[in-house]
Amino acid sequence: MNKLIHAFLSGIFSKGEINKKGLKNASLILGGIFFTAFFVIAWTFYKERMIPYDGAFYSFKMIDAKSFNIELGRFGAVASQLLPWISLQMEASLETVLRLYSVNFILIQFLIFIVLAYRFKDYKSVLALLLALCLGYRYQFYYAVSEIHQTIAPLILIFALVNSSLLFTGKRKDSLVFMAAFIALCAWLANIHMLAVILISFLVCYAILENKSLLSKKELWISIVTGYSFFAYKILSIPKGSYDDSKLITVEKLKTVFTQLNNVPSFQFFKAEFFSNYYILVFAALLLFALLSYRRKWLELSFVILSLMGFFILTIAYNITPDSPVVYQNYYACFGLLVAVPLAVELVAVFQVKIVIALVSLLVFFSTIKIVQCGRMYEMRMEYFSRIQQNVKGLPESKFMVSSNNVNLNMIWVDWNMGFETLIYSAIASPDSAMTFTTVGNYADYDSMMYKPNTFIGVRFSPYWFTSENMSQTYFRIKNTPYRILNKIPKDSLVNRTFDSSNVELDFGKETSASLPYFRYQIIPVEIQNNSNDTLYSKAMDKGQLKLGYKLYSNGELLNINSCASQLEVDIYPHSKKVTGLELPYLKRGTYEVEIDLVKDCNKWLNITKKKSFTIY
Repeated sequence: MNKLIHAFLSGIFSKGEINKKGLKNASLILGGIFFTAFFVIAWTFYKERMIPYDGAFYSFKMIDAKSFNIELGRFGAVASQLLPWISLQMEASLETVLRLYSVNFILIQFLIFIVLAYRFKDYKSVLALLLALCLGYRYQFYYAVSEIHQTIAPLILIFALVNSSLLFTGKRKDSLVFMAAFIALCAWLANIHMLAVILISFLVCYAILENKSLLSKKELWISIVTGYSFFAYKILSIPKGSYDDSKLITVEKLKTVFTQLNNVPSFQFFKAEFFSNYYILVFAALLLFALLSYRRKWLELSFVILSLMGFFILTIAYNITPDSPVVYQNYYACFGLLVAVPLAVELVAVFQVKIVIALVSLLVFFSTIKIVQCGRMYEMRMEYFSRIQQNVKGLPESKFMVSSNNVNLNMIWVDWNMGFETLIYSAIASPDSAMTFTTVGNYADYDSMMYKPNTFIGVRFSPYWFTSENMSQTYFRIKNTPYRILNKIPKDSLVNRTFDSSNVELDFGKETSASLPYFRYQIIPVEIQNNSNDTLYSKAMDKGQLKLGYKLYSNGELLNINSCASQLEVDIYPHSKKVTGLELPYLKRGTYEVEIDLVKDCNKWLNITKKKSFTIY
């Protein structure tokens, strides 16, 4: 029995030596599979990655200037824009530009993988790179242009550089190469995102804990001081009142975190989302703690735990004011890095290669599955853009205003950029199909400009920034027309009182599938046919607000009733049909039946019902 146990354990745990050839081959194969998969995901989901949030904004500005787009002096982002910039010079199609933009980020990471594997031959860092690029990513994988994500792979390169033999050969040339590379990487990272300096500090300190002889290397300290000077310069150069200035972590913000933590929006989001969406990262962190404890590396364990806690405090303080959920999650990617690097080091030290690769593969696989699942929200965002584009076909205008109250923020999260997002989305099919939908809180704020034919409101905070007549005709042939309001405020205070089953019909949209992917909520298209001579308004002044309601059944048993489920997305003109989205709640995998109806003032069902069965898979 003892021999069997010993044989079993010897097949799992390392005996002190590392099978370098086995680790090399397995790491290269795993890395090849990883980057092939992520390239395919980035290529396939290019709309979901490059249209939401700043993606459409950056893309439009690149097209408008036919040059690189640098925001907030973050010149290091140029590397991520090389392929779309080249395609713009060649006047490639908008689809090609966006696809190349999406995969450009993956290709940079792949090049760093090649350097780690073939120049440094550091396979622990290779595994750390793979883990860091997925453990902390969920929805923010689709926020590809965010600069903080562009720091992750170069940071792994810094860790590999510090752990390389360059400082230990005794050759002046190697020392100079180390210093030049370290300083160059710091300069690059300082011009991508200033928070990278904190992550560099973590990686250098962990490397020193692993190899105390680094403390005596003056070349390392010269490189650190010189490299950090780039970050100091960037921080000291921040203009007062700028976006970066608002994000600086102050004593007052830290005081708020420690005294009013439960009232901070980013912490409220963290409590609600982190452990449900990032449990694989939590498991990886617990595995790391267990391995460090097993090896009695108490100093490293304390350092990692304190670093995670410290970075958590900094991320909460960094996002002290209300912001988009995707902005809160942006910095969770850094938690993946903080766990991935020491975890890769400890896995290789403790386990045999086959166990290391199996564990890393499982962590990568399940993290990737979660990333793909999170893409469902962005698919529904694109489906919404398709619906509103379909709803205005045949109208003479190509510029539209949508009330913010009629946009499902559970799906959109933020709508400040929808003018650019819908423009980019609609123009992919053809420059002549370009149209734009801008969300507005108060129409009166735009009275002076909405009727001017050359107006283009890309972003609400700067409505005069661009005009429709000066857009690139290669990509956007938008009509110079006034804006049409799609959610008009009716003059009648008792609007929609004439509608009932005699003049309104409901049906499920042609795109409504009988099988829906598992997600935290579902949005299904519903067709509304208005057979009356009156407009069915999607807004109401006082009474008469019509919304979509539903009754949800499972195996004939009523599960849920919601009489106030979804706002209508657009007004429905007389004798016309429009498509709007109905939101259903979280549902477990299984078969359901939904019965839909129009509900007035969230309490009067009009009995214009339609049923449909569907499966969540």
